[in-house]
Amino acid sequence: MNGHSPPKPVDQREPSDCASDANAVRQVENFATPGTSTSLFKKHPLIVFFDPIEEAEFRRLLRYTHEERVNEAAFPLIHGTIDGRAVSAARLPFGDHPELLASSVRSIIKHAQPGFLVVLGSAMALDPNLAIGTVVTATRAEFQKKSVFFGTELLPTAFRSAPHDIRLLEGVCLTMPIFVNNAGEAAALRKNHPSCNILEMEDFHLGEETMRVELPMISFRAVTDRGCYADHKRVLPTAAATVVRLFRRFLRRQRQERMLAMIDNPPTIDLPFRIVVRSIPGQMRIPQAVSLARRVMRIFPLKRIMKPHDRLDLILTNDLRNPEFAAVPSGIAHVSESPGHWMFLQDAEPGYARLIIDPSFLDEDGDTLPATFEFLMAARKHPVGNLAFKPDFPPLPSARTVHIQGLNSISAEAEEGLLAGCLMEEFQENGYECLTSDQSTIWTYRTAHAASESYFVAPYPSPDHMRKVIPDSAFLIATGLGPAIEPAASGGDAAHLLMPGDEFGGRLINLLEDLSSSPFSTMDVFRHEGIALRAAADTVLISRIDRRSILTPEGLNELRFEPQTLRRIYSLDYDRFLADYFFSSRRREYPSKHSYLLLTSRGCGNRCSICCSGAYQPFTALAPERIFDLLHSIRELHALQSDEYVDVYFLDSYFNRNPQRIIALADRLERAGLRKYFEFYVRHNGLHGFLWEPGLNANNGKSIIHVDETLINAYCRLGIDEIVMGIDSFTDTSIRLLKTDINRLAREGATARPAYTFAEIVAVLTSIEAAGLKSRCFLLLNNPFVDDRDRIETFYNLLMLSLDLNGFQIDYTSSSRVNELKPFPGAPLTQIAAAVPGLIRGDRFDFSTALGKIEEVLSFELFGERRSGLTSRKRFMASARSIRARLTSFLAESFDRSPNRSPEARREVAGAVAAFLRGEEMIRPRMQKAWQEFPDVPYEEERLAKHTKHLAARLRSEIIPNASEVSNYTELFHRILKSLYMKI
Repeated sequence: MNGHSPPKPVDQREPSDCASDANAVRQVENFATPGTSTSLFKKHPLIVFFDPIEEAEFRRLLRYTHEERVNEAAFPLIHGTIDGRAVSAARLPFGDHPELLASSVRSIIKHAQPGFLVVLGSAMALDPNLAIGTVVTATRAEFQKKSVFFGTELLPTAFRSAPHDIRLLEGVCLTMPIFVNNAGEAAALRKNHPSCNILEMEDFHLGEETMRVELPMISFRAVTDRGCYADHKRVLPTAAATVVRLFRRFLRRQRQERMLAMIDNPPTIDLPFRIVVRSIPGQMRIPQAVSLARRVMRIFPLKRIMKPHDRLDLILTNDLRNPEFAAVPSGIAHVSESPGHWMFLQDAEPGYARLIIDPSFLDEDGDTLPATFEFLMAARKHPVGNLAFKPDFPPLPSARTVHIQGLNSISAEAEEGLLAGCLMEEFQENGYECLTSDQSTIWTYRTAHAASESYFVAPYPSPDHMRKVIPDSAFLIATGLGPAIEPAASGGDAAHLLMPGDEFGGRLINLLEDLSSSPFSTMDVFRHEGIALRAAADTVLISRIDRRSILTPEGLNELRFEPQTLRRIYSLDYDRFLADYFFSSRRREYPSKHSYLLLTSRGCGNRCSICCSGAYQPFTALAPERIFDLLHSIRELHALQSDEYVDVYFLDSYFNRNPQRIIALADRLERAGLRKYFEFYVRHNGLHGFLWEPGLNANNGKSIIHVDETLINAYCRLGIDEIVMGIDSFTDTSIRLLKTDINRLAREGATARPAYTFAEIVAVLTSIEAAGLKSRCFLLLNNPFVDDRDRIETFYNLLMLSLDLNGFQIDYTSSSRVNELKPFPGAPLTQIAAAVPGLIRGDRFDFSTALGKIEEVLSFELFGERRSGLTSRKRFMASARSIRARLTSFLAESFDRSPNRSPEARREVAGAVAAFLRGEEMIRPRMQKAWQEFPDVPYEEERLAKHTKHLAARLRSEIIPNASEVSNYTELFHRILKSLYMKI
């Protein structure tokens, strides 16, 4: 470049020039790599500028709080916030008085104690090829044959933050104490300083001061002229707006890199590329495009010949011979084809490939193509058309309003919906207005699960969702776990944008701003990882959705939880549902002043087979201080008096995953005297949270179960008298299948230790009752992968718990069919069941055993009532005896039909009878003791014992499976899981 060292680009292309797109494919990779400046986010930045125009532009962005005079500083120190982040700023003297400049910045740094320094200014182009408006960030400054280096720790974040329409380059600056307004002098400076790209007046002196105190520094200077003061004054307002806008993006990106982590997304691990899916002619929706891309990856071994971040264009057309399609950026490609079916072109310059497919080929079984490199061996390298990429679609209409909602869930992952309230706060901090659905054309819906129903039709009442019909003008965005678990789920059919995972830290805001600024091209979309965008009616862009972003623990704690905003997500219908759910736990006779649905943690960290999200959402939690501050703000908001209180329903998936957090919260509330203003209710607690790590008894090698009594005491101190436990199964076999880590289960099979054992359930529930608390658990029936031995064992285990613990109860009435195991879309159990033809019918499992529907005989609703009084205990005893008698008759009748059954079915019936006899033997002494409380009731247990003895005698002639023997149903589960292991 005329002897000058060229500035280093983040992207060599001008925004409207995409001819060298293969290079751009590689360079865009830098945009998504985590930076090194995230630790600096904890400290506030100091921003400096020099011209009144720059100051005015900055103040338009700043939410001003106050300013103060600083000794030796020429101008006051300004304080405020930008997008919710505290910043300090100061206008500095121009560099024509270096001593005054140095003393001013020295005093301000000493007073403000910033984490880093940001320079916003303008510059003259020394490099004649630098376009006016280009922003240069210098890493080195020269002044009078001396140099100073600024450091590079902030550069990666700066380059990743740059909007697509701001050209940002890395370079070297020359600092001079005068403004150059003479063409001859400018030419001389270019000749004498060939390594310098821009000329300015201050950065060398600022660099000396920051280096002296080891303060990181970054400079953003927009080029205004080539040595003409009139040009400089004309361009300066635009230049000031540019660097201020870039700085704002820089702050957002810093926050994003601290708050979010980009991780692999197992369900979409087969889509590591930047993919354009286009149907000519035709419509293309995001779920359809994802499914198509997956099918192509299964047929063509592209992952073996392409690298992540490469671009792949998939074109569906009946016109394979159209010369327009046979084109790549370089004009030279390796070409292979199956005439009439497909044509594959891989650019001779790595980074781009194109696959043109006849749709009918994908309708076939796909076996026509060997899963090897054979189809590439015939590739021919020859000239093809030159592909020049241009902006592919019109920009999104710019809007500063948005409608945000969480997809409500009555039971699972309810906290995911509440995070939509935090997203509202973030948008509002960034200057957006959050409105109802009928007032905004941009809709953002967080979803906790992959569903077949539309993500944009609220399934439950929602204060801000005002429409039953989605308007055609709405731009629809789905984020959260649902798109991560299954981006091909039909719930996203109407979506224009899917963002698997989390959208906080300015991630979604930056993308929306980019989408609304023109020109915007496909490669600009690909600078954003982990998204799928419907760019046109026939085109979907898939950008590395093999990855997703998740909130880090720091990120969760940095979100704003405002009570009024959280109240906009869930309607009061949900509060009324929970008030009824916890009716038996009401502790005050007079009503609460208000109620709130809150979260204190996110996810559960378990990987249960029944859950559509557990395998993908790690556990993160709010610090006790954050929970305390939120509760304190609620008290102040409602000005609670000493005799007033608020109901608080915690919607965590695993409230007690970190016991010390709960204990610390109880301590803090007690010390502050705040507990009396709240009544706390918790829907989901985990059994493991109540257990210390198990030890081994040296005498017999059995596990010793240690219950955390201090945690139970913390619940008492929080005023919680009913602990709802996330227990769904009560036999070791069912616990292993439904609740055990799916990855470990796939490796270890039927020998895997259950996530918890029935003995541990007994120990925890017994300790809870000993502390004077009640317990409520869940029960999932209709499991197609256990036999009737397990169902009978479940019944007797529950019977034992109910006889020993009067405060124990099964949730049997909170919602419709609450106890029926369902095939949740995306759950591993659903994937396993889908491999068995006919096992899933609609939204339920359809199966049968040799005994038919024995769950109907067992009548598990018996356990849906507590036995707190004499009347309820008597009713329970009578019902238990009636069910056991009915079960005895049912099994005897099944025996009568056994001779007509297959040997396998006879063995299954015999196993169920053996399980019944074991249950009766375990329960009989407890029943005898319990009946002593009711001397006025005929005993009648002898008659039941007689029938049981007769049934045992008949069993002696049968082949009985061992109690620990794995059933055929369970063996099928493990076999399918093993085959799917790499896909789950």
